[in-house]
Amino acid sequence: MVNSPFGVQDRSAIRVLHICPPQALLVSQYVSLTSDALAPYNIICISTDDIKEAGRLVSENAPHIVHLHGSVSPSLPSGCRVVVTPHGMSTHAERAYVAIARSEIERKRIEKQYPRTEVILNPVITRSVTVAETAKELCRVYRTVMDSNVLELMDSDTLTALRLLLKVGTAGDKRWAQQPLPATADWRQIVIYAYREGVLDTVKKGFRLFGAETPSINLEETAAYLPKDYETPKPPHAGSLAELVQLLDDEAAAGHLTLQSIVELQRMLMNTNVDEDKLAKMLEESKQTKMFGRLLHLAAEMTLLDEGFMPLPPINDKQTQQLGQTIKTRQMI
Repeated sequence: MVNSPFGVQDRSAIRVLHICPPQALLVSQYVSLTSDALAPYNIICISTDDIKEAGRLVSENAPHIVHLHGSVSPSLPSGCRVVVTPHGMSTHAERAYVAIARSEIERKRIEKQYPRTEVILNPVITRSVTVAETAKELCRVYRTVMDSNVLELMDSDTLTALRLLLKVGTAGDKRWAQQPLPATADWRQIVIYAYREGVLDTVKKGFRLFGAETPSINLEETAAYLPKDYETPKPPHAGSLAELVQLLDDEAAAGHLTLQSIVELQRMLMNTNVDEDKLAKMLEESKQTKMFGRLLHLAAEMTLLDEGFMPLPPINDKQTQQLGQTIKTRQMI
């Protein structure tokens, strides 16, 4: 096992790898000064100006964020979260969560290439800002990057915990859980994701039923970089299961199917006496039998719906996978 140059830190630390152009002294000075000032924020930085070394550092140490400076454009794995600071140079990064301009003039110059652009003054080239002030702004950007599309960042224990909380919160009884909550889950990611997907009340109920406290997070001040077309989910209102399936079918056709809707489907299935024959006939008449089967599979996958509550067999086909991707990529930019 290779020792990480990030050293030993607590799990909440953000690891940032800075990749700088060779022999760019002002850039190196900027990175060195801000890296030291970021340490009190539990942000651990390392840097390199060797492109080949950068690739090795990324593959062996999995930094949370790769911060590209100047004109560097290394080949990076698809999962990397990239931040770019041009420093007045031409940049060629194919993707970036956000670009950091050193002035409003530079922001206007690069905003076509990088629609999400922040202005953070550089204390190496101007006296109008201190290193501490710049570090505080960098911290804000890094945390916004890490609080964006958190579903993509969840490990297997965190995903399991999310599903268990949704299942128990929906059922209203801890006995429906077949295992305890994984102790190593990232609770911050769960709460942020639940908040943005409109299922926080269900998750909070799940925490209570497991005898655990919901992590205290100021969610209204937790920023994220979201798609331009992102909309906060609105709860579906339906008087019957058949009506709900019609609503979810309409959501799916418009490309707006959400986790909140799947949770509502599970809640209705677990708390309603379903006349299976009548439902099957209504679904057949409205040509929604397959859609219902696909929704049942998604509920089993995302909220651990038991087969005993499924009036029809679940369906896992190409369309089911596409519906799942619609939900999973709602916050992806």
